[in-house]
Amino acid sequence: MAQVAVVGTGTTGTRIAEVCAAAGTDVVLYDANIYATLSAIQRITAAHRPATAPDERGCPGREDRFGRLTFAAVLSDVSGSDIVIEAVPERLDLKVAVLRSVEDVTRPGTLLVTRTSALPITNMATQLRDPRYLVGLNFFAPAPITNLIEVVSTTLTPDVAWRAAIDFVEKTLGKVALNIADQPTFC
Repeated sequence: MAQVAVVGTGTTGTRIAEVCAAAGTDVVLYDANIYATLSAIQRITAAHRPATAPDERGCPGREDRFGRLTFAAVLSDVSGSDIVIEAVPERLDLKVAVLRSVEDVTRPGTLLVTRTSALPITNMATQLRDPRYLVGLNFFAPAPITNLIEVVSTTLTPDVAWRAAIDFVEKTLGKVALNIADQPTFC
């Protein structure tokens, strides 16, 4: 994965962005409230500053993986992303509106991900222009520590999109993917 975008910078979105950046992925953060996005980046970098700062002799610390975080001032700034993770509050209408907006600014075939543990993904997918490329990822809390992520596909999801989601979880993030059937409150 060359670039991941996270849309929604509350606690969940921020932790997901942290996991992606720690795995060495370039991450673009977007929230309708730009101050929330800037705050999320500050929280992540401040939490990891000791691990990346030079030591008392001036020797460089570990690679600053968290320098891979950037913010998007407008939603269209996520257009170059290979995968876009929606992490807004658990309201079906809000999630669908955000996913439609993301679909409007990304290229066809971009993997769209909803971060939900309670809403039917098939219902969301059927309200999109191309329902095939929506999958669900349920990052267990706290995302940076837990090793499991549920991957939820629908009957509309082609193997290529499902495989891309599994590879993202296992190969990019280094986590364990659990294949889960789409149903309300699947976790």
